[in-house]
Amino acid sequence: MEVVRFNIEREAMKIDFSSVLQDFYAKDLKNPEDINEPLTLAMVSINALMRVDPKDDGKTKFDLYNLANRVRGGVVEIEPKEAETIKTRIGQAYGQVVVGPAWRILNG
Repeated sequence: MEVVRFNIEREAMKIDFSSVLQDFYAKDLKNPEDINEPLTLAMVSINALMRVDPKDDGKTKFDLYNLANRVRGGVVEIEPKEAETIKTRIGQAYGQVVVGPAWRILNG
């Protein structure tokens, strides 16, 4: 019997970080610092990646800074591992109202 092996590693994906996050009613979420400005995936990703975690060492902080710098807006190609890092950090930084729409976009 032949064993079939599948490559379950996902390829890099293109994510539009300028996407505006929306609530259940398809209304744009607002930036809490400026309610006239919509809340984008870039804003929440950068904020989450730049949050200080005392468990992070210098290398981790540098890697998070570099990733945050890459996702400032527009369409960005990221690796699945990077998407998981962003999702984890967003999950730690925000509630369901932001996590839901952000993860939906990051899941592709």
